[in-house]
Formats: sequence, C-alpha cells, structure tokens
Amino acid sequence: MFIHDEFVLESPIEKASAAGDELAQVMRDEMQKYTPDIPIKTSIAVMDRWYKDAEELRDENGNLVCWGIDNGKVGRGSIPTR
Repeated sequence: MFIHDEFVLESPIEKASAAGDELAQVMRDEMQKYTPDIPIKTSIAVMDRWYKDAEELRDENGNLVCWGIDNGKVGRGSIPTR
C-alpha cells in the first residue's frame, strides 16, 4: 500500500527486518537512477499498527525492532511474539 510519501508492507514478523531493509535498498537504488547527483535517504520502521510518528528502531545487532504501544501509549517496544 502507498500512503502519500510512504509504503506499507505486510510481512511475517520474523522476516520484517530483512524485508524492510530490502525495500529501502530497492527504493534508494531505483531513485538514484533518476537523481544520480543527489544523495537518497530512506527511513524504515516496523510496527504492529501504522503510526505517523513511528521511528526507525534497531537492536544491538542492527535488526529493526517494532515500534508499538506500551501500556496504552505509543512508544518503543520489541517485536511481539505471536
């Protein structure tokens, strides 16, 4: 799904980090073809629900972790197990 300047990608939670990183790389590579002199940046976030203010969060190994709701508040959390 595409929301204005964002893509929403659904993935099994155990593949979310790799899927997010791959999508971001594809987006940068393809945009670079059209704007070769401009550095291309992307930001990615894993979340269990869409949040406009979600941020890219990574663990100590560089894997994306889930931005979610902790105790009824939007905040930082870990990827939920299901």
